[in-house]
Amino acid sequence: MDGAPFAAQDSIYVQASASGLSFVGMSTDILVSDYPASCAKEAADQGVANGRTLFIGLGITDASGNASPATESGTYLVVSPASAPPASSHVAEISYQRNGANCLREQLITGTSGTVQVGQADTSAHGGVQGTLDVTFENGDHLTGNVSAVYCASFNPNRTPLGTCQ
Repeated sequence: MDGAPFAAQDSIYVQASASGLSFVGMSTDILVSDYPASCAKEAADQGVANGRTLFIGLGITDASGNASPATESGTYLVVSPASAPPASSHVAEISYQRNGANCLREQLITGTSGTVQVGQADTSAHGGVQGTLDVTFENGDHLTGNVSAVYCASFNPNRTPLGTCQ
């Protein structure tokens, strides 16, 4: 990604109403990072200089296009945030972000096509979300891999942790 391999070191998730997604409502939001201890950093409001992350928003849309969190295994279709998601579908929005030395976002690349195959969606506080992804991004980058995320109550997909920058 972004000219360099993406080596995931940690994955966390929470159910939230994430802003900026094309589907409205609650979603299962996953943060995959190239640094360890993501949940502890979120809890401490700590940014990571030059950190790289993948954000994966998973939702199940109803006939009106409103979303609920991913609580089922299956295939989630990657949709672009620029278009309305299909009704009555399993959908995913994915973005890659690279922070600068000041912990602020320097690069954002959006996924435009592909799938997330969810094998486990135990979204209880002691559960996890596991699966695989195969996504193509707007710049032509292609990423495949496994995701195994653990619950993190401190993860807020609507904020940038900037209490401190390390």
